[in-house]
Amino acid sequence: MSSGKVQCSVNDTTQTQPVKESARIEAAWFPEVGAGGFTSLDGTIELYTRINALLDQSMTVLDFGAGRGAALTESECEYKRD
Repeated sequence: MSSGKVQCSVNDTTQTQPVKESARIEAAWFPEVGAGGFTSLDGTIELYTRINALLDQSMTVLDFGAGRGAALTESECEYKRD
């Protein structure tokens, strides 16, 4: 069984950080999260991929969304943040 810690390299120093219990459960149920940081059920990825496929360089998008998008900008998943 895992010790509940992960190794991460920050500025050439290795630190041990506790793993969130929810992240461990997610990885157990959705192993694909290890390849990109999101599950196959992530509707956000599907939505923005579809929107991106429908747009071309000459189009402008106006987003009437509510909120600042913290779920994306503060996500642990690099693909969502970018």
